[in-house]
Amino acid sequence: MEWFSCPHMRPTESAASLEMAMSSIAMSVFLESEFGEVTELPHAGSALEHPLVFDSTARDLHILARQGRVEIVHEHHAPGPGGDRLIDQLHFRRLQ
Repeated sequence: MEWFSCPHMRPTESAASLEMAMSSIAMSVFLESEFGEVTELPHAGSALEHPLVFDSTARDLHILARQGRVEIVHEHHAPGPGGDRLIDQLHFRRLQ
């Protein structure tokens, strides 16, 4: 069985279940963003300074994009540990 990027959610689980698994950091960034404005996911001065935390939060924003709540307008990937590619820059627009 395949899994979403969130390792604890199955493809058949509801959007509400996905939102519950989403980090509070991603939800805070979403709620603090302005409707229709492009927002950059911040790095400095927060827990998002750690590359793995930033990547996880960016992937949580992708969940919101699949729900139609945000639009990802730009992202950049960089090499991470073990050859994985981590999202190291992300801009989104709040739609809802």
